[in-house]
Amino acid sequence: MVVDVSGYYVTPGLIDINARFDFREDRSNLKPDYNTLPNGVTTAVDAGSSSCKTFPDFRAGVIDRAKTRLLAFLNAGADCDSASMARIVRQYPEIIVGIAARPQTLETAVKAAQLSNAIVMVDANGIGETEYAGRVLKQLRPGDINTHVYSRLTPQTDGNGNTTAGTAARRLI
Repeated sequence: MVVDVSGYYVTPGLIDINARFDFREDRSNLKPDYNTLPNGVTTAVDAGSSSCKTFPDFRAGVIDRAKTRLLAFLNAGADCDSASMARIVRQYPEIIVGIAARPQTLETAVKAAQLSNAIVMVDANGIGETEYAGRVLKQLRPGDINTHVYSRLTPQTDGNGNTTAGTAARRLI
């Protein structure tokens, strides 16, 4: 069989590491197979739609039903402590790739990641320069992910005029 792909880009399967997928009734997020496969995404990582308490339902309702290969970051929300998050990460090592955090849950997320040998992905979008440098960058470890680094809501320079993304990169390497 020959398929005419002229006018298209041909690539290996793409990976989306920061998606949000539906598993509750509100239906405000993406549908895995509708929003991924037709766009060349063969693996997607949910960036925290479920917590340690809701992950089993998320797995059954979304991950197990999708044709797309789905992985997940567990949400470090207020409803779970570090030990509970680490236990769920260790229970599902083939699916959960890390812990998703906001600045206010970052300390708990880092502890859970240390207990489960996982990484942290922090979304610090919209916090101030001092809090970003003092609260976020100092807690991240090599291998952790600082998402939305170049967003207009994330500080681009520290108090000394240095690029914060560069600071994060130097700190994480």
